[in-house]
Amino acid sequence: KWFAQKENLKKEMAVLIEKIKNIKKEGSASASEIKKLRKERDSYNAEVKKLIEKVKEVHKERKNILEKHGIKESPDDIKKNIEKIEEKIETEVLSMDKEKKLMEQIKKLKSAYNTLGDAQVITKRIDELSNQIEETKTKANEAHERLKKAMREKKSWYKQFFSISNQINVIKKQQEKAFETFISFKNKFV
Repeated sequence: KWFAQKENLKKEMAVLIEKIKNIKKEGSASASEIKKLRKERDSYNAEVKKLIEKVKEVHKERKNILEKHGIKESPDDIKKNIEKIEEKIETEVLSMDKEKKLMEQIKKLKSAYNTLGDAQVITKRIDELSNQIEETKTKANEAHERLKKAMREKKSWYKQFFSISNQINVIKKQQEKAFETFISFKNKFV
């Protein structure tokens, strides 16, 4: 009876060991997936850092151009001011002197705007880089979410692995006890 119980426990343990082997295969696959996802996320984050550094350099470049021409406003602000003044001339009734002054002001602003052609190009570059940063951040966040999901799966894998391991240990102790009892009865019989 005790020998048969030991053999049954041995078969039960073999089934659990097979389960552990399968779980371990899945776990090693998920570990490589996690490693891959981490690399992907980190590469996107590194790319974002590089793009931010480029934007900072381009901002400095634009600032230097504006300072070189002695202009404190951005090209966009100058363009808006020109449009406001033009609208004012078109919609309001102004005296000749007032209109003349506004026209001179527009002329100055337009010449300043035209001299800032480089700054306009740089502003477009900044916008493009900002868009790239946003796209890359989105990709990094997506990769991070996939990584979190894989980590949760890995955690459940670990729980399952340790649960089965504990079951094997319990069965092993029961098997040893059954074998010891079998041996003691055998010795008594002999």
